[in-house]
Amino acid sequence: MTVRDAAEQCHVSYHGLQTYLLYYHREMAEKRMVARVALLDQPRVIGVKDARNQLIGPKPEIAARYARAVEMYKHTDLSLTEIVRRCDVEERGFRSFVRRWHCDAMQERKDKRHAAHLQKISRPKGPTKAEKAEANYVPAVPLLLAGKSFKEVSQILGVSPENLCTWIKTHRPDVMEQARLGRIITPEGLRISRARYFRYQPVAAYMDIHPAEPTAEVAKRFGVPVSSLSKAVSRIFPDTWELHLKTLGGGSDK
Repeated sequence: MTVRDAAEQCHVSYHGLQTYLLYYHREMAEKRMVARVALLDQPRVIGVKDARNQLIGPKPEIAARYARAVEMYKHTDLSLTEIVRRCDVEERGFRSFVRRWHCDAMQERKDKRHAAHLQKISRPKGPTKAEKAEANYVPAVPLLLAGKSFKEVSQILGVSPENLCTWIKTHRPDVMEQARLGRIITPEGLRISRARYFRYQPVAAYMDIHPAEPTAEVAKRFGVPVSSLSKAVSRIFPDTWELHLKTLGGGSDK
């Protein structure tokens, strides 16, 4: 009960009662003031008494006027303009009514619109750079373990040998170690893949037996390009290549 309500009920002056309470019952007056300030800090909830001991909420006639529009606003996706048109109420008044007494419904509508907007503009993200690299280089692992060189694997997959080697070193060091172990070290210290070594070993053995046969004829006999045969034999089997050149007469490889 407020001081004004008490004064009216007891038929005394409101200002006189207020002065009397402040002068003779200051502790009670201060206690009521503290409680009132605490109520001011609380959110306004419809149906709960405020600091003036009055029920929070719109007037009954105003609430009845906008009742149907409020239900449509809360439970449909119609725009506010369409709602006021269907319910035949003033748009400005209804907008103010909703903003004051149904701000939770207004915030819920804003959140729905924001979520729908984000869903509309969001696009599926493509693979990252690391995922693309993994998709390109992972198929190289079984090929390298099978004994193929980095150059052969890069040609098969259509990637750069340098990038492939870097990726294998970084992400699959075990495969890199296996690939290194799978190579043959020549007496000169060169690392040669086993596939390349055993491919040209029969060629070198044949050239040791027939050093005078022209290089082109040997390449044709084994079905390899002349330039590849010359580079491979001179690099892997240098003694065989030197004997071959001397037999042909001073460096001619024809």
